[in-house]
Amino acid sequence: MDPSESRTARQPTTNSYIGIAGVFLGAGLATLNARLISVGLADLRGALGLGFDEASWIPTALNMGTIFIGVFAVFLGAAYGIRRVLLLSGAVFTLTSFAIPFAPTLGVLLTLQAIAGLSSGAFYPLTMTFVARNLPPKLVIFGVAAYALDVIATNTIASLIQGFYAEYLSWHWMFWTAAILTPIVMTCLYFGVPGPSALLPALIVSGLTARRFAFEGFLPVKKGRKSKLGCATASTREVRAPGPSPSRVRH
Repeated sequence: MDPSESRTARQPTTNSYIGIAGVFLGAGLATLNARLISVGLADLRGALGLGFDEASWIPTALNMGTIFIGVFAVFLGAAYGIRRVLLLSGAVFTLTSFAIPFAPTLGVLLTLQAIAGLSSGAFYPLTMTFVARNLPPKLVIFGVAAYALDVIATNTIASLIQGFYAEYLSWHWMFWTAAILTPIVMTCLYFGVPGPSALLPALIVSGLTARRFAFEGFLPVKKGRKSKLGCATASTREVRAPGPSPSRVRH
């Protein structure tokens, strides 16, 4: 095995698996939230005194936000870091889900629903992005299968949960479920997803073919060691990205 391959091979750590669990929970919770609203729409109509056409805008506003953010979520994740984007999305999703039952008018409710869709929709594309980056190649297919099972399972149990809410609690819990569970997702993301890196955005905008790349770290100060490093890496075809020392950047 090529030493460079062993050095750059992806080895998932405990934190990586916590992060993967977090993004899976986030995507499942986003699906559960949308499904609860769809299944419980008749209860919402009765509780809020809405007509059929008016009530139909409630799931529509959520879906519009989800579809819209899907186009930009991957770009935002690459530019600002998956961790930062998903933590912000989770915080917004928590606040809007808690506030929606207190909306004084239908217009305010629909606005909050659209914001909830924008925040929860970021989990769908960024889930697979994070899983593909952090699982070994032979396990990625199992990650895709787990993602599909995650979405299907939450769709299935939504009817049962909604029935329980309608029978024993109230329609408010269709929204408060996300407000209670999203902080758990955010905890997993905080401890399991690495922070933003300047390397990936730099490679993206450089135009280089970076299907394989290696981050060499801080270059040695002495010229002799620099020359040895240059000779050792000259014959390789992968993109190599060195990083300047923070002390030299400050000076």
